[in-house]
Amino acid sequence: MFSQVSNSLKKSVVVVVMVAMLTFSVPKESEAILLLLFAPLTIGATVALIITEIAILCAVGVICGGGGGGGTIGGGPGSAFVGDSCSASNYCGQTGAGTVQSDGFCTALPPPNSACTNGSFPDDALTINPGLVRIGDDVVVSYDVGVFNYPPNCTLSGPAPIGVMPLTTQTGSLTVTASAAHFFRLECGTTNAEAKLDLVGIIQEI
Repeated sequence: MFSQVSNSLKKSVVVVVMVAMLTFSVPKESEAILLLLFAPLTIGATVALIITEIAILCAVGVICGGGGGGGTIGGGPGSAFVGDSCSASNYCGQTGAGTVQSDGFCTALPPPNSACTNGSFPDDALTINPGLVRIGDDVVVSYDVGVFNYPPNCTLSGPAPIGVMPLTTQTGSLTVTASAAHFFRLECGTTNAEAKLDLVGIIQEI
């Protein structure tokens, strides 16, 4: 008699634990599979059938979420659910939309970095220091394409040895020797900035 009561109590405890796992948390598919395996062995057939059906739905990803994916999962903090919106961003923050899959991964693909062009420049995008020199003096040309332009989409042009130089970094500087008055030009698609190098005692139209 005592053994029957003890076994009944154990089964009741198991039922409470299993129901709590499915009610107060969002189990992953692996946890649902464990419930699927052990429920029939520990509790009555009717309750086991109910929990088993819930566990099957969870195991196939219908009602339970998976782990993190490749993109950013929307919907606030916590576990993501299958079908939730998610996103992935490129170099300049442009995003592509997708949904969370049963394996927890996001289907979103970011737009190509080549789309990061024509973005605005910061106020000091192109500077020459000093801006007034004599022939033979060195000057420092500095650039900043900003965060909305992908550097390989941009060029800096000027006298030799610059010519037309593709960029690889958002900011940079180089030293050139003044040989004449000249304009330097920074371009990212249709966005551009210019800065002029002037020579002492020489007025030249360019």
